[in-house]
Amino acid sequence: MSSILIPAILAWSEPITWSNPTPQETIFLVMRHGETFGNNSSEETTYTYTGSQTNFPLNRNGSIQVDQVAEKIKTLYALEKVKISAIYSSPLLRAIQTASPIATALNLPLETRDDLREINWGIADGKLVKEIDEIWDEEEKRVEALDIPRSQKWDLLPVFPNAEKFNQVLTRVTSELKDIAEKHKGQIVLIATHGRVVKCITAATLDLDDNSIPYPKNAGIVVFRYSKEQPLQCIEVRDNK
Repeated sequence: MSSILIPAILAWSEPITWSNPTPQETIFLVMRHGETFGNNSSEETTYTYTGSQTNFPLNRNGSIQVDQVAEKIKTLYALEKVKISAIYSSPLLRAIQTASPIATALNLPLETRDDLREINWGIADGKLVKEIDEIWDEEEKRVEALDIPRSQKWDLLPVFPNAEKFNQVLTRVTSELKDIAEKHKGQIVLIATHGRVVKCITAATLDLDDNSIPYPKNAGIVVFRYSKEQPLQCIEVRDNK
């Protein structure tokens, strides 16, 4: 993994450098939802492909994570370090439960957008990762090994039947972000969404192979800058610490 291309992962206690977008820019704080029952990768009996057809709530740890981030953002907001102007969320429960404490802390309305939802994993949706990987891992590795650009591989991945392809996810999410940006020029906007969504836009923005991008942490935030003149840029990663 290139330390030059991938922004450093920072804690919220470290200085904020992106708090003043130009009048034509929008800064997006794209946040993965807090932990759910199916996100615990240390437990093979619960770790699932939690896609758009699953609607798990946050678990206890996930609720703690998002409350902590909400408190940190509220403090930065009060200090005028991070002046969030709007909050949008995927319509799935885990994303709404992630955005709601922040919206409450900042006294802002929360708007859901369907195109911010998680990928549809097809037959893998809601299934144990271990079981699905046993069936499809060989085919996935074959596609990933093809000597073609990432953008072409994303027309083929994921390999699960009836799954939404990564390029389809990228197209709908970036289109949604551009639409939101038009309404919030010169502002900072928080987006509560999902792991695969965050990974897709991060990898595409940095033009890196998917496997070069670590999967985003629950309640972690990736910061992007966007304007009509400048395509979506990944500028920073903030941990949930």
